[in-house]
Order: sequence, then structure tokens, then C-alpha cells
Amino acid sequence: MLKSTKLISRPDWHHLFGHYPCLYYRELTQNEHKFEFAINAGSWLTMSSDTPVYYGDVEGIFEQIYLNTMWNQE
Repeated sequence: MLKSTKLISRPDWHHLFGHYPCLYYRELTQNEHKFEFAINAGSWLTMSSDTPVYYGDVEGIFEQIYLNTMWNQE
């Protein structure tokens, strides 16, 4: 899933994606580093250790599993 999403800026995350209380949280460990991982029903996910990094389903590849897709003015 992460390979198919695109890195997005915090302003794009805030303005172009839905923000729902439907979050799936997990903690991941890679090379003894712990990361927090969350997927939101608004078609975005975040990973963080110290600073959050945002990813969005910009192309709508996974639209069938989210409540909505990225906002598009068209």
C-alpha cells in the first residue's frame, strides 16, 4: 500500500483529504527503530518517529477501501 501512495505536504494533507475519526493505528519496528503508523478513512496515512510524514492516495488507486478520495476541483 505504501508503495502506491505519494508523499504529500502537510497543507495538502490538511486541505485536500478527508479527516475522519476512523483511524487504524499500529507501531512498526525496522532496524530497531520504532515508527507509529496510522491509516485514515480519508485516503491518507502517516508514519512518524519524531516528525510525521504524510502519504496520500493521490491517484485514487484504493478508493474502494476509503470513505472518500482526494479532493479534486474538476
